[in-house]
Amino acid sequence: MKFSFFLKDSKKESSLIYLVARVGDGRIKISTGFTVTTKSWSAVKARVKPNYAGQELNVRLDRIEAASKEIYNRARVLEITDTNDLFNYIKNAIVESGLLDRRSMDTTTIQYAIGEFRKQLKQGTRPNKRKVGTTVSYSYLQHFQTVDNFLTEILPDKSSFPYLNTKEFAAKFIEYRKNHWSDATSIKYIRLLRRFLLWCKDTHLYNFEEFPQILNLPEEHEATLFALDDEELKAIENLELSDRPALDKVRDLFLISCYTGLRYSDVSRFGGEHIGSTEIRLSTKKTGESVRCPITPRLRRVLDKYAPQYLFHKISSQRANEHLKLIARKAEVLGMIEMVTYKFGEKVVEVKPKCDLIAWHCSRRTFITLSLVKGVQPMAVQTVSGHKKDSKAFNRYVKFADNQVDAQMNSAWD
Repeated sequence: MKFSFFLKDSKKESSLIYLVARVGDGRIKISTGFTVTTKSWSAVKARVKPNYAGQELNVRLDRIEAASKEIYNRARVLEITDTNDLFNYIKNAIVESGLLDRRSMDTTTIQYAIGEFRKQLKQGTRPNKRKVGTTVSYSYLQHFQTVDNFLTEILPDKSSFPYLNTKEFAAKFIEYRKNHWSDATSIKYIRLLRRFLLWCKDTHLYNFEEFPQILNLPEEHEATLFALDDEELKAIENLELSDRPALDKVRDLFLISCYTGLRYSDVSRFGGEHIGSTEIRLSTKKTGESVRCPITPRLRRVLDKYAPQYLFHKISSQRANEHLKLIARKAEVLGMIEMVTYKFGEKVVEVKPKCDLIAWHCSRRTFITLSLVKGVQPMAVQTVSGHKKDSKAFNRYVKFADNQVDAQMNSAWD
């Protein structure tokens, strides 16, 4: 690897000095933070010319070049061979050497690292050496977009990584959590943010021993599970909506989800190519896994409305959820439910009618719990829902279904 210095803009009266490292066809530029008048700069020797002010700068540049070569030799000992990893390691180490002028240099920022992380996500593999070769799911991309949005909102421009350990960042992060996230949601996004930081460490963008204290995970609590019972589902199914075609189409998509366990991200791209004579087959957008859903009589009645073209309604998830709440209210799904969440460890209890709480994921919970209540074997339900063996989420559904059966028995023998 070769190191040299050059001016950022030799046409101006003064210019920043950049260090450039080259290996093969690749190169990386690092601002030294030092400025020099262009007439005093020797492009041939890449130093300040003799007899010009700034000879002490030449000494500093000599030290930076010597340190860069030493850092490169250290990288070779560590067997860092990937060009991008090598450049990131060298840049990070030079920045941390203390030889650059930190007042004006362009160091690696959190925003830059996020951009690099997103580039690799778009390539379709998780950019984390701890999980080589694993694919990036649709939900992973969505969740990191949420993390990116929240960081954009609370970070100053060109924030360096040490900012994550400041009291200012901690205060902003706490305020954001209070206004936007429950503890359960916080756990999900803090874990993803920590994975991002681990990737930064793997790629030598940011070296650290421990995560910032503010990124400690909250205590986990079981969230309230909410699903429709069969009477409520039938009320939605039998609701007369001929005068509201938009609601009718959303209702049908919701029923397909309830009868298959498919997520909104799958039914929203549903088409004839997925529908066979006795079953539905498709690869789920969230996990990429292939699932098979048998076409039951109730599902067949919905599908037949769209045969033979099977052109289903296209609508955003936000708009679909708005329609769904209106449909549930029209169907008089008015049963009250106690929703328990936690914020910073404090229990928050809200009692609301189901029609105000219903959202698309309720369809998946409804499919699983009703299947179990009706006596379908858990393994069969898991095959259709795509849950893996010993899944914590699925075991919660089993417990919820058992409680519903107990309630029905108590009601029958009251």
